[in-house]
Amino acid sequence: AYGRFKEVVFSGVNEIVSNLNESTENILIFPTSVQVQVIDAIAKLSSNRLGKRITLVGLNEWNGYENIEFDHLNNLNFTYAAPTKPDFTSPASKSFQRKFRDEFKGEPTNYAFQGFDATLFFVDALTRFEKPTLSCLEKMAVSCGINSCYNFVRTGKDNGLENRYVNILQLNDFVAKKLN
Repeated sequence: AYGRFKEVVFSGVNEIVSNLNESTENILIFPTSVQVQVIDAIAKLSSNRLGKRITLVGLNEWNGYENIEFDHLNNLNFTYAAPTKPDFTSPASKSFQRKFRDEFKGEPTNYAFQGFDATLFFVDALTRFEKPTLSCLEKMAVSCGINSCYNFVRTGKDNGLENRYVNILQLNDFVAKKLN
């Protein structure tokens, strides 16, 4: 047990369902990308929850599975980490979409948003420092664009930098809402 949490390891979904607690939140971490296992577990957990509070922590890639039932994910408060959080309704996003359509006669993809955000971040870094180098990136505060955020951290003394920012999202009323 870790404080208020109790770690329990189960060998199957049926065993999990039979051990769900009705009086507390049941947080289930299911870190697999095997699509058949994910779909089976989600269906069983969703249909057998019977008033039990469940938060299912899984992987971002589940959102791309074709046969997954999003109502099941919604029922289970699906929570996951993702590198980006598209918000197509924000004023900045709507402006970007409008300008993109005018210029390229099509809809912007996630790559278009990420390219815009990365360019904005690095141009901002170039303008902030007299002699910009990679080490300047470590000095910048967390910076967010339309759907990507950046927080560069050195991975080791003689290593490069990596973006350590991650969005924690939870499916609620069929909308992925940012928790962090």
